[in-house]
Amino acid sequence: PRRDGAFTLFYMGINLGSFFGAIICAFLLQYYGFSYGFGAAGIGMLFGLAVFLRGQHEFGEIGKPKNPELLRQAVFPFVSREIIIYLSTLLGVLIFWQLMQNRVVVGGILGFSLVSMALVVITYAFTKCERLDRNRMLVCLFLMCYQIIFWSLFEQTGSSLNLMTDRNIDRVILGFEIPAAAFQSVNAFFIIVLAPLFNLMWIYLAHRGWEPSTPMKFSLSLIQLGLGFLLLVYGASIATDSTQVALIWLVLLYLLHTTGELCISPVGLSMTTKLSVPRVVGMMMGCWFLASAAGNYVSGTIAAMTGSDTVGGEVTDPAAALASYMEIYATAGWYSIGAGVLAVFLVPLLRHFMHGIK
Repeated sequence: PRRDGAFTLFYMGINLGSFFGAIICAFLLQYYGFSYGFGAAGIGMLFGLAVFLRGQHEFGEIGKPKNPELLRQAVFPFVSREIIIYLSTLLGVLIFWQLMQNRVVVGGILGFSLVSMALVVITYAFTKCERLDRNRMLVCLFLMCYQIIFWSLFEQTGSSLNLMTDRNIDRVILGFEIPAAAFQSVNAFFIIVLAPLFNLMWIYLAHRGWEPSTPMKFSLSLIQLGLGFLLLVYGASIATDSTQVALIWLVLLYLLHTTGELCISPVGLSMTTKLSVPRVVGMMMGCWFLASAAGNYVSGTIAAMTGSDTVGGEVTDPAAALASYMEIYATAGWYSIGAGVLAVFLVPLLRHFMHGIK
């Protein structure tokens, strides 16, 4: 239970930067332009690097090369192995920048990587693991599939939900209109506030033997995600203006999405370390983030379905645009709840093959 709590606090920490970054960049974008927003992001990353270098001594030997002499070894005249690693990293940035221009190629690579890594994990589980470890590895792999569903819907936050906020949400508070991009900070704010409470809740429930298992937490995350979408759809259905939705419904969506996120993302990181064989924890963590990448890719496809006719960036028919958003979100909500309910029924089976690990 303490490991789930620790990952939850870690998750709170990384969202602290997300909270401030979203607000700062949103206002810079609104009043000064994109270049200032990207510039602020660069300054923030440099500040993060400075903090890391300043506190690096706190990690002791963790993360340091086991054989520093090997890094200093010359591979080519006047070029060490360490320099080659740095140059390869810069080359990788250029390659990935080019890949981002071609969505079809990225989708193909992602699909191939998912299938390949699934086969690698299954092969390893059956050839290198004892029965208990094999079952746990396979459960871990299966649970990773849940987050493909979760992130494909949750990540509408940064795409279609953000556009809908700009076009169809009443953002005026006390006479001041809040930039739509600033609402990207709402999720991070809820994580900062709720993560310590979730940490205490998991520990409290564990001490009394009531803590939900990891599969149950994943199931609850999908149900909460779906309820968030349905709340927004309900808010739109009772709005007096067919082109605008009250801000409270968007905030409630973010609240439920955040509680769902806290049931799957930090818990999933913890799960990966608990269910994986120690020798391959790093590889399994990579699989976890690969599944997350797949969810983000699918998210883009779903966001494209919400597209509306625009002229000069302005929607020609706001009422039709809102109706299109709500249709997609209603479908997403019911599918997510349905997947969550199905996942609840699978909990006893998955717990059996986890062999005592919660």
